[in-house]
Amino acid sequence: MARSPIYSLLLVIFALVAMAASARSDEAQASVTIDDSETIVLGNKEIPTDPEEMKALIDNLAKAAASDSPLPAPPALNIKHILPDAPFNAFASNDFANVLIGLENAGSKAYQIHSIGANLHSPKSYATVSKELDTYKYDMSIAPGEQATVHYRWFLPSVFQPIDHILTVEVSFSDEAGQLYTLPAFNQTVSFVEPTSHSAFDLQSLSIYALILAAIGGVAYYFTKDNLKKAPKETSPVVTAPVAPKVDADWVPAAARSHANKTAAGKASRK
Repeated sequence: MARSPIYSLLLVIFALVAMAASARSDEAQASVTIDDSETIVLGNKEIPTDPEEMKALIDNLAKAAASDSPLPAPPALNIKHILPDAPFNAFASNDFANVLIGLENAGSKAYQIHSIGANLHSPKSYATVSKELDTYKYDMSIAPGEQATVHYRWFLPSVFQPIDHILTVEVSFSDEAGQLYTLPAFNQTVSFVEPTSHSAFDLQSLSIYALILAAIGGVAYYFTKDNLKKAPKETSPVVTAPVAPKVDADWVPAAARSHANKTAAGKASRK
């Protein structure tokens, strides 16, 4: 039965795959023979050329290879982060930086937290570590379904220029079987800025002080103005001249009244 070149090439490829799977055996070196029969002779084994039978053989080889080196299941530990002092990933140099790391065990096994560390990488090459930051040791167990928050803090010296870096914060932990894991809690580009002046006489502080004083002055003026409007006006007391009492002189004899009037007139004329 004549075969096309493509069909023969596929048979050779399948034969090579089978040879690689059986290379660990101590049998004699295999040789591939393709003839007009319906089988391929691989060493002392015959491989069928029927498409269905060959597909079944390849599936069995794949399952055998997977069973020889099983991969461990990924850990079910959810990790989140919060930057309380740098919401825009901007850290002030010559100051402390803080990262809150939230851990949630979403699996069925307990995890033991061992350490949390961080590194600064060059923005041009991630493999280049600009600075190794502090590493904190922990002895914390997180049971299935539990949550925990870990505070990671480090001091950033002022030697760093205000340029971007890649900050990587990693959590190291293990499961109940002792399998070690390292997962990133933070892996993003951050920037470092000049520290904010803490002087009491900088421009920003003076502006705040001026606004506070202006507000206090406005409130004081408002209340003073209202009090002046509500206060009663003081009035000057009216002084009246004393009035001599009127003397009832009807009982005095007429001659005496005439003499008294003449005497008073004489005194007035002498003045």
